[in-house]
Amino acid sequence: MLVPWFVISHGQTRDSMFRELVERLVCWPEETFVCLAVKADKIKGFVVAYCRDRKDVFLWQARSEGMSRNEVDVAFNSIEKWAKGIGIRRLIAAPNRALKLWCRRWGFSQLNEEEVYKEI
Repeated sequence: MLVPWFVISHGQTRDSMFRELVERLVCWPEETFVCLAVKADKIKGFVVAYCRDRKDVFLWQARSEGMSRNEVDVAFNSIEKWAKGIGIRRLIAAPNRALKLWCRRWGFSQLNEEEVYKEI
């Protein structure tokens, strides 16, 4: 079940986030990216991203438990490949915390107090 994996932010509930994801997949499937990492029939991580205004890709959800750094890097590389494939050259994320970690580990730069970005 995916609902418990959602990272709560901006006052949304996990259920409302799941409903939003389903709506995105139904209404804008070509502008929505979902990647699940599964080991031994259990979810170990997931990433959800979507195209915003045909200008950038927003990494809406990212969470992992028990994944190696290499496995997480594979997920990020998949997002970059997908974004380039739809003509987008900038990723934006709003980590709840750890902005500096995102900058150091994955090459993002700080955009403002809440968001980081990466030109791809």
